[in-house]
Amino acid sequence: MLEDIMRALRDGDAAGALAAAARWAETEPANPESLLWLAHAHAAARDVPAAASALDRALALAPERADLLTARAYLDLQARDLDKATAGLDAALAQDPNQLPAYIALAQLALLRRDPETARRHLAYAKRLDDGHPRVLLLEAQLENAGRTTRGDADRALALLSRAAERAPNDPLVVAGLGLAFLERGHHAFAAEALRRAITLSGTASSLRGALIVALEAQGHLDLALQEAEAWVAVQADASLPRWHRGRLFARLGHFAAALPDVEAVQSALPRHEAVFALALQLHGQVGGKEAVLRALDARIDADPTWFAPWRQLLSLVAAEQVPDVVRRWHAAAPDSGEALEAAALLAEREGRAVDAQVLAANAIACE
Repeated sequence: MLEDIMRALRDGDAAGALAAAARWAETEPANPESLLWLAHAHAAARDVPAAASALDRALALAPERADLLTARAYLDLQARDLDKATAGLDAALAQDPNQLPAYIALAQLALLRRDPETARRHLAYAKRLDDGHPRVLLLEAQLENAGRTTRGDADRALALLSRAAERAPNDPLVVAGLGLAFLERGHHAFAAEALRRAITLSGTASSLRGALIVALEAQGHLDLALQEAEAWVAVQADASLPRWHRGRLFARLGHFAAALPDVEAVQSALPRHEAVFALALQLHGQVGGKEAVLRALDARIDADPTWFAPWRQLLSLVAAEQVPDVVRRWHAAAPDSGEALEAAALLAEREGRAVDAQVLAANAIACE
């Protein structure tokens, strides 16, 4: 049964691995080994709670097995429970100081804690055990990038990742690392190929979609980039980042009416993001002209009268004779805003109110 599970996992067949592992666990429910591989299969199927349950059952049977402690700690690391993961990995190494995965995980924890020196120490232990293991090569590449000061460091990192991918072509972390390294070096076609494969291997892999979109856009493949954005929105419909990418890609392709709902949704979530605000105004202009832009500005001002950006845009659009009224409205709505005070001081100066201008300018400086 173990061979069937391992073969399915190597082939990326999570369902096949899970079916074989479940049969083994049913046949030998008191065997920690069967439960360990059931956990691996659940993890491959991205069912972390089921994987944790299987490992907890295995540890109840064999609480001192280092490989079980390490596997359980990896799940804690995935859940970002760093203290619990560290304790589990330390316990594993206390039982077996040759646990390669434990050293790799401890190094990853150190990187998360921005402690590269500790990460390098754990890497050194890992390299003594197997300096050609794909995850060891991946870790070494990550540390090269973390301390990179020259182009040569980037070249070494890319070479390490290429070796890792040759040895573990179905490891999504390794393939993703290679794709991101290609993207950073500007090898966009290679980056897109590797990132697509990493997404396929790991399921949705939402965190990689943005990088893939960047790689496709850099090659001018806007339609393909939009397809990736659509796929991302399909699995994270309420998240801002996928909708931002889809909206701006619609805009780049000239589909302004289709872009507007996405960009407005992002603006609702990030109401003071200037790039989002600027694109929303541009889209309103493309879809409905100047009047639509003015309505959108009024809506933004009503929602957040103290933010300077919509007031400045409004001042750039209204007729000259309307500027004094807009400035007075802005100052009344945001009397403690440095930008509003500065605009009011300029208006007072133009109108010959020198004393008012001086007071307003002094108040504006005090707000800085």
